[in-house]
Amino acid sequence: GVYEVRDEFGNILHIGRASNLRHRIRQALVKGKSKHSTRERMLKDKVDFKKLKIRWAKTEYPNAVEEYLHKKHKKIFGVLPKYSKVT
Repeated sequence: GVYEVRDEFGNILHIGRASNLRHRIRQALVKGKSKHSTRERMLKDKVDFKKLKIRWAKTEYPNAVEEYLHKKHKKIFGVLPKYSKVT
């Protein structure tokens, strides 16, 4: 599936995909039990994890959906979300 992480003001911080959404969000972004570059960068920038909003969707074509979200965000704002990488 595909997920996006937003801050308390609704700004998209990260767009990503995972084969197991629950595991990725819980272990990598919330609890931090596994190494994840996005979490590490957010910790350096002192992002308040308690105020993050995470939206996700299960889909048959996560790569295509993630690419669409990146293109849509880049078209509107000119850059990718701060903690996302080009796919």
